[in-house]
Amino acid sequence: AKDSMGQKLMGFVKDIQIVNAKTFKIVLNEPTGLVLGALGKPSSNVPFMMPKRVAETDPNAQISDFTGSGPFVFKKD
Repeated sequence: AKDSMGQKLMGFVKDIQIVNAKTFKIVLNEPTGLVLGALGKPSSNVPFMMPKRVAETDPNAQISDFTGSGPFVFKKD
């Protein structure tokens, strides 16, 4: 919610559709080169994929549920 590049990209997004359990589709209002740059950027405010319940966390609050999008598990040592 705080990422300016993501906010700019969302201005071009008409819809985000769930295709299946591992795939989503971004439908744009018009072509833009921002998609790859916004989703692939390695700098600050990296676009993490997360469950809706985590994404709906107040943008000014630190998240406490670190559920990610991949086959990765965060283990506490």
